[in-house]
Amino acid sequence: MGLEELLEGFREQAVVDRPTMCKKCNIEYKYLGLGHYKCESCGEVVTDDYGKVRDYVEQSTEDVGVEKTSADTGVAVDRIRELIEMGKISLTKGGRK
Repeated sequence: MGLEELLEGFREQAVVDRPTMCKKCNIEYKYLGLGHYKCESCGEVVTDDYGKVRDYVEQSTEDVGVEKTSADTGVAVDRIRELIEMGKISLTKGGRK
């Protein structure tokens, strides 16, 4: 694995902002997929920025803009743009990831 691949992996993890530990139980979340995580002790389900934006776009009936998506999800505009640049999401109906 080259340096660029390592850096890309680091950037991807930083951008997605994955939750790691349940604040109630202090145990590691189990990854459920598509940006969702669950504490196997208390059952709490949390969603990272990717999951919030992806869920929002999936539930939308039309194309959405970055600013509206940010306002409706609470995910920063810069974070949404980073996810788009990484190819993780698209805010258009035909280009969904």
